[in-house]
Amino acid sequence: MKKLILILFTPFFINAQSQIEMETVYDQIENQKWDESLNLINNLLSQYPSSADLHFLKGYVFEYKENNYSARISLEKAIELNEDHSLANGRLARLYFTEEKFLEAIPLFKKHIMLNIDDLELASNTEFNIALCYSNSENFNEAISHYTNVISINNNDEIVANAYWNRGVTKNNIKRASGCADLNEGYDRYMRASRSNLQWGYDGLNCDYMYNSYCDSDKLNNMRFREFKKESKRFNKEKWKRQK
Repeated sequence: MKKLILILFTPFFINAQSQIEMETVYDQIENQKWDESLNLINNLLSQYPSSADLHFLKGYVFEYKENNYSARISLEKAIELNEDHSLANGRLARLYFTEEKFLEAIPLFKKHIMLNIDDLELASNTEFNIALCYSNSENFNEAISHYTNVISINNNDEIVANAYWNRGVTKNNIKRASGCADLNEGYDRYMRASRSNLQWGYDGLNCDYMYNSYCDSDKLNNMRFREFKKESKRFNKEKWKRQK
Protein backbone atom coordinates (compact mmCIF):
# COMPACT_ATOMS: atom_id res chain seq x y z
CA MET A 1 0.00 0.00 0.00
CA LYS A 2 2.80 2.41 0.81
CA LYS A 3 4.34 2.19 -2.67
CA LEU A 4 0.96 2.75 -4.29
CA ILE A 5 0.24 5.84 -2.21
CA LEU A 6 3.69 7.24 -2.97
CA ILE A 7 2.91 7.04 -6.67
CA LEU A 8 -0.28 8.99 -6.03
CA PHE A 9 1.27 11.74 -3.99
CA THR A 10 4.73 12.31 -5.41
CA PRO A 11 3.68 14.92 -8.02
CA PHE A 12 1.13 16.62 -5.78
CA PHE A 13 2.93 18.66 -3.16
CA ILE A 14 4.57 21.95 -4.02
CA ASN A 15 6.53 22.55 -0.81
CA ALA A 16 9.05 20.49 1.08
CA GLN A 17 7.25 20.69 4.43
CA SER A 18 4.08 19.11 3.03
CA GLN A 19 6.14 16.34 1.45
CA ILE A 20 7.83 15.66 4.81
CA GLU A 21 4.41 15.50 6.51
CA MET A 22 3.22 13.06 3.86
CA GLU A 23 6.20 10.81 4.39
CA THR A 24 5.27 10.76 8.07
CA VAL A 25 1.71 9.78 7.13
CA TYR A 26 3.08 6.82 5.16
CA ASP A 27 5.12 5.70 8.15
CA GLN A 28 2.17 6.01 10.54
CA ILE A 29 -0.08 4.00 8.22
CA GLU A 30 2.57 1.35 7.74
CA ASN A 31 2.78 1.04 11.54
CA GLN A 32 -1.04 1.05 11.81
CA LYS A 33 -1.07 4.24 13.87
CA TRP A 34 -4.41 5.31 12.50
CA ASP A 35 -5.16 8.27 14.78
CA GLU A 36 -1.77 9.83 14.23
CA SER A 37 -2.01 9.44 10.47
CA LEU A 38 -5.55 10.86 10.47
CA ASN A 39 -4.40 13.98 12.32
CA LEU A 40 -1.66 14.53 9.76
CA ILE A 41 -4.04 13.98 6.84
CA ASN A 42 -6.49 16.50 8.29
CA ASN A 43 -3.66 19.01 8.58
CA LEU A 44 -2.76 18.51 4.93
CA LEU A 45 -6.42 18.79 3.93
CA SER A 46 -6.57 22.20 5.58
CA GLN A 47 -3.95 23.24 3.03
CA TYR A 48 -5.20 21.20 0.07
CA PRO A 49 -8.99 20.75 0.58
CA SER A 50 -9.59 19.86 -3.08
CA SER A 51 -7.18 16.93 -3.14
CA ALA A 52 -9.07 13.78 -4.13
CA ASP A 53 -5.99 11.76 -3.16
CA LEU A 54 -6.04 13.07 0.40
CA HIS A 55 -9.77 12.38 0.78
CA PHE A 56 -9.17 8.87 -0.53
CA LEU A 57 -6.39 8.35 1.97
CA LYS A 58 -8.60 9.63 4.78
CA GLY A 59 -11.28 7.13 3.77
CA TYR A 60 -8.68 4.38 3.71
CA VAL A 61 -7.64 5.19 7.29
CA PHE A 62 -11.24 5.41 8.50
CA GLU A 63 -11.96 2.02 6.99
CA TYR A 64 -9.11 0.47 8.95
CA LYS A 65 -10.41 2.22 12.07
CA GLU A 66 -13.68 0.33 11.34
CA ASN A 67 -15.54 3.61 10.94
CA ASN A 68 -17.33 2.72 7.71
CA TYR A 69 -19.62 5.74 7.80
CA SER A 70 -16.74 8.23 7.82
CA ALA A 71 -14.81 6.09 5.32
CA ARG A 72 -17.75 6.24 2.93
CA ILE A 73 -18.07 10.02 3.27
CA SER A 74 -14.38 10.54 2.49
CA LEU A 75 -14.36 8.13 -0.44
CA GLU A 76 -17.48 9.71 -1.91
CA LYS A 77 -15.78 13.11 -1.59
CA ALA A 78 -12.71 11.82 -3.41
CA ILE A 79 -14.89 10.64 -6.30
CA GLU A 80 -16.80 13.92 -6.30
CA LEU A 81 -13.49 15.72 -6.79
CA ASN A 82 -12.18 13.19 -9.30
CA GLU A 83 -14.70 10.76 -10.75
CA ASP A 84 -11.87 8.80 -12.38
CA HIS A 85 -10.04 8.12 -9.12
CA SER A 86 -9.46 4.41 -9.57
CA LEU A 87 -8.60 3.52 -5.98
CA ALA A 88 -11.52 5.48 -4.54
CA ASN A 89 -13.98 3.81 -6.94
CA GLY A 90 -12.69 0.35 -6.10
CA ARG A 91 -12.57 0.88 -2.36
CA LEU A 92 -16.00 2.53 -2.15
CA ALA A 93 -17.46 -0.32 -4.20
CA ARG A 94 -16.10 -2.87 -1.74
CA LEU A 95 -17.39 -0.80 1.16
CA TYR A 96 -20.87 -0.66 -0.35
CA PHE A 97 -20.66 -4.42 -0.87
CA THR A 98 -19.87 -5.08 2.80
CA GLU A 99 -22.83 -2.86 3.70
CA GLU A 100 -24.99 -4.98 1.32
CA LYS A 101 -25.66 -1.94 -0.88
CA PHE A 102 -25.23 -4.10 -3.93
CA LEU A 103 -26.92 -1.86 -6.49
CA GLU A 104 -24.76 1.08 -5.41
CA ALA A 105 -21.62 -1.04 -5.61
CA ILE A 106 -22.16 -2.31 -9.18
CA PRO A 107 -21.48 0.93 -11.15
CA LEU A 108 -18.40 1.62 -9.04
CA PHE A 109 -17.03 -1.85 -9.69
CA LYS A 110 -17.66 -1.37 -13.41
CA LYS A 111 -15.91 2.00 -13.33
CA HIS A 112 -12.98 0.40 -11.52
CA ILE A 113 -12.59 -2.11 -14.37
CA MET A 114 -12.83 0.62 -17.01
CA LEU A 115 -10.10 2.64 -15.28
CA ASN A 116 -7.81 -0.44 -15.15
CA ILE A 117 -8.68 -1.94 -18.52
CA ASP A 118 -5.30 -3.65 -19.00
CA ASP A 119 -5.20 -5.33 -15.58
CA LEU A 120 -6.66 -8.79 -16.20
CA GLU A 121 -6.29 -9.94 -12.61
CA LEU A 122 -8.18 -6.90 -11.34
CA ALA A 123 -10.82 -7.38 -14.05
CA SER A 124 -11.32 -11.02 -13.09
CA ASN A 125 -11.67 -10.25 -9.38
CA THR A 126 -13.97 -7.31 -10.00
CA GLU A 127 -16.18 -9.15 -12.48
CA PHE A 128 -16.61 -11.80 -9.79
CA ASN A 129 -17.67 -9.14 -7.28
CA ILE A 130 -20.16 -7.70 -9.78
CA ALA A 131 -21.62 -11.17 -10.27
CA LEU A 132 -22.02 -11.53 -6.51
CA CYS A 133 -23.79 -8.17 -6.36
CA TYR A 134 -26.26 -9.21 -9.03
CA SER A 135 -26.77 -12.61 -7.43
CA ASN A 136 -27.46 -11.05 -4.03
CA SER A 137 -29.92 -8.70 -5.75
CA GLU A 138 -31.58 -11.78 -7.33
CA ASN A 139 -30.77 -10.57 -10.83
CA PHE A 140 -29.60 -14.04 -11.76
CA ASN A 141 -29.26 -13.53 -15.52
CA GLU A 142 -26.85 -10.63 -15.04
CA ALA A 143 -24.97 -12.64 -12.41
CA ILE A 144 -24.53 -15.50 -14.87
CA SER A 145 -23.28 -13.06 -17.52
CA HIS A 146 -20.56 -11.73 -15.23
CA TYR A 147 -19.53 -15.17 -13.97
CA THR A 148 -19.11 -16.01 -17.66
CA ASN A 149 -16.87 -12.95 -18.04
CA VAL A 150 -14.68 -14.25 -15.21
CA ILE A 151 -14.36 -17.62 -16.92
CA SER A 152 -13.51 -16.01 -20.28
CA ILE A 153 -10.72 -13.94 -18.70
CA ASN A 154 -9.38 -17.15 -17.14
CA ASN A 155 -6.56 -15.48 -15.24
CA ASN A 156 -6.78 -17.18 -11.85
CA ASP A 157 -7.54 -20.87 -11.33
CA GLU A 158 -9.21 -20.37 -7.97
CA ILE A 159 -11.47 -17.56 -9.17
CA VAL A 160 -12.43 -19.50 -12.29
CA ALA A 161 -13.29 -22.57 -10.22
CA ASN A 162 -15.43 -20.40 -7.96
CA ALA A 163 -17.05 -18.79 -11.01
CA TYR A 164 -18.05 -22.14 -12.46
CA TRP A 165 -19.44 -23.25 -9.13
CA ASN A 166 -21.34 -20.04 -8.45
CA ARG A 167 -22.66 -19.93 -12.01
CA GLY A 168 -23.99 -23.44 -11.51
CA VAL A 169 -25.70 -22.46 -8.27
CA THR A 170 -27.15 -19.36 -9.95
CA LYS A 171 -28.47 -21.36 -12.88
CA ASN A 172 -30.12 -23.72 -10.41
CA ASN A 173 -31.84 -20.71 -8.86
CA ILE A 174 -33.43 -20.01 -12.24
CA LYS A 175 -34.25 -23.53 -13.32
CA ARG A 176 -33.76 -26.73 -11.39
CA ALA A 177 -30.73 -28.79 -12.43
CA SER A 178 -29.71 -26.37 -15.22
CA GLY A 179 -26.43 -25.65 -13.44
CA CYS A 180 -25.25 -29.23 -13.11
CA ALA A 181 -22.57 -29.02 -15.82
CA ASP A 182 -21.05 -25.94 -14.21
CA LEU A 183 -21.14 -27.55 -10.78
CA ASN A 184 -19.34 -30.58 -12.20
CA GLU A 185 -16.68 -28.37 -13.82
CA GLY A 186 -16.20 -26.38 -10.64
CA TYR A 187 -16.00 -29.56 -8.58
CA ASP A 188 -13.37 -31.08 -10.91
CA ARG A 189 -11.23 -27.93 -10.63
CA TYR A 190 -11.51 -27.93 -6.84
CA MET A 191 -10.55 -31.60 -6.74
CA ARG A 192 -7.48 -31.09 -8.96
CA ALA A 193 -6.36 -28.25 -6.71
CA SER A 194 -6.93 -30.32 -3.60
CA ARG A 195 -4.91 -33.22 -4.97
CA SER A 196 -2.11 -30.73 -5.61
CA ASN A 197 -2.40 -29.80 -1.92
CA LEU A 198 -3.75 -26.32 -2.64
CA GLN A 199 -5.78 -25.33 0.41
CA TRP A 200 -8.46 -23.54 -1.60
CA GLY A 201 -9.24 -26.71 -3.51
CA TYR A 202 -10.42 -28.64 -0.50
CA ASP A 203 -12.03 -25.64 1.18
CA GLY A 204 -13.99 -24.84 -1.99
CA LEU A 205 -15.52 -28.28 -2.30
CA ASN A 206 -19.18 -28.38 -1.34
CA CYS A 207 -20.13 -31.82 -2.49
CA ASP A 208 -23.23 -31.91 -0.29
CA TYR A 209 -24.77 -29.06 -2.29
CA MET A 210 -24.08 -30.76 -5.61
CA TYR A 211 -25.39 -34.07 -4.34
CA ASN A 212 -28.60 -32.50 -3.09
CA SER A 213 -29.14 -29.92 -5.86
CA TYR A 214 -31.07 -32.09 -8.28
CA CYS A 215 -27.87 -33.16 -10.01
CA ASP A 216 -27.60 -36.45 -8.15
CA SER A 217 -29.47 -38.35 -10.85
CA ASP A 218 -26.24 -38.14 -12.86
CA LYS A 219 -24.10 -41.16 -12.02
CA LEU A 220 -20.98 -39.03 -12.38
CA ASN A 221 -22.13 -36.93 -9.47
CA ASN A 222 -22.47 -39.99 -7.29
CA MET A 223 -18.94 -40.92 -8.32
CA ARG A 224 -17.75 -37.43 -7.43
CA PHE A 225 -19.42 -37.67 -4.06
CA ARG A 226 -17.48 -40.86 -3.31
CA GLU A 227 -14.27 -39.25 -4.56
CA PHE A 228 -14.86 -36.32 -2.24
CA LYS A 229 -15.15 -38.60 0.80
CA LYS A 230 -11.90 -40.29 -0.21
CA GLU A 231 -10.15 -36.96 -0.79
CA SER A 232 -11.42 -35.66 2.54
CA LYS A 233 -9.70 -38.51 4.37
CA ARG A 234 -6.46 -38.02 2.43
CA PHE A 235 -6.42 -34.25 2.87
CA ASN A 236 -7.06 -34.38 6.61
CA LYS A 237 -4.43 -37.08 7.05
CA GLU A 238 -1.85 -34.91 5.25
CA LYS A 239 -2.93 -31.89 7.28
CA TRP A 240 -2.47 -33.85 10.51
CA LYS A 241 1.04 -34.88 9.43
CA ARG A 242 2.00 -31.27 8.71
CA GLN A 243 0.82 -30.18 12.13
CA LYS A 244 2.82 -32.81 14.02
